Amino acid sequence: MKKRIRFIFGILLLVAATMALYTVLTIQNNVKQMNTEASQTSPYFPEYPAVNTQGKNPALVKRGEYLTKAGDCITCHTNTPEKGAVFAGALPMHTPFGTIYSPNITPDKETGIGNWTEEQFITAMTKGISPQGHYYYPAFPYYYFSKLTHDDLIAIKAYLDSIPAVHEESRKNEMMKPFNLRFLQLGWREMFFRSQELQGYKPDAKQTTSWNRGAYLVEGLGHCAMCHSPSYHILTQSLPLGAPIKKYNLTGAPIQGYLASNISQSHLASISEAEIVKVFTEDRLIGGGKVKGPMLEVNHDSLRYLSHDDLYAIATYLKSVKSVTPSKSSVAPGATIYEGYCASCHALGIGGAPKFGDPAAWDAILKAKVDGVYANVIHGMGGMPAKGTCLSCSDADIKQAVDYMLSAARGETGTQ
Repeated sequence: MKKRIRFIFGILLLVAATMALYTVLTIQNNVKQMNTEASQTSPYFPEYPAVNTQGKNPALVKRGEYLTKAGDCITCHTNTPEKGAVFAGALPMHTPFGTIYSPNITPDKETGIGNWTEEQFITAMTKGISPQGHYYYPAFPYYYFSKLTHDDLIAIKAYLDSIPAVHEESRKNEMMKPFNLRFLQLGWREMFFRSQELQGYKPDAKQTTSWNRGAYLVEGLGHCAMCHSPSYHILTQSLPLGAPIKKYNLTGAPIQGYLASNISQSHLASISEAEIVKVFTEDRLIGGGKVKGPMLEVNHDSLRYLSHDDLYAIATYLKSVKSVTPSKSSVAPGATIYEGYCASCHALGIGGAPKFGDPAAWDAILKAKVDGVYANVIHGMGGMPAKGTCLSCSDADIKQAVDYMLSAARGETGTQ
């Protein structure tokens, strides 16, 4: 009898180990696919559709259009890789746990949100619960939209009801087991969402009207922390849980093979509001160089449509955000600077940047005089901004980062 129990226990243990190995290998493959596709994606900016205000309140629709642009809804709800219909969804959003496809939010009554009531729309936006009662994945930023006012939500719904209806069936998500089970989102919600649900944005009476407007846009509709804040994760940062660590608010994080930079006070204190606004309107990085990756989409699909006052309000608020700067795991000299400012391009070799640890990509640089390499990095060159945008870095800091990358190219240190 004991032998039989041991045999059964051994089989169960083997099955569990096999499933665990399969899960780990699948996640690793998903992460690799995410990084590869990010480096190969070409920018495409869809056009906003004409609206039909017949029988509607034109002023409310116009306000809703502005708010929808501020929320950058078009980016996720348009299948840009296939140049799909605007707001018709089907955009594949790759995560370590599988692929999520965005839904159709046009007013089509069968495949879109044409039959949704205002109450159902508000529930979806602020609670992350569909009209059918299932939980949305946190790839949909209801965590942030829960801060929106009732009037703004009604305006957004009015705008979406006024754009052309597109009959586009939602694509089935391709999430690995057990992450395909939506009820498991209950655990995520209990840990990260329940405490703030329905609190909404509460203006700070001690701050200016402009500051409060900026806070509302950044922390709510703009959902900036979704990319610019480190997330709680499983074992490693490559397995994020889609929940920002509040004490590290807006201090930067890796996203789609790029680095969403530190946009808190620790990085922007000495930068003027005008310079920050130029990042949004001119695709110009602070310190030189051009905005790339997901932020380029945000600029073209969202921020360029905002008023001068709102852009300055955003800049005003960002300059005031005091957050703890997360510590880095690397201890090699220069590695911290590399991870924080250089890896966004060099880790994958994006935009012509020589790939970290690839001797062939660094061959010409390794043959050049190191003082010249230092100077190019410190002052900026081509698409590379001065000091990789680390304006708080000393020249000595930058030289250490350069030395770290050159050592990796020579095979003298491990790649990341």
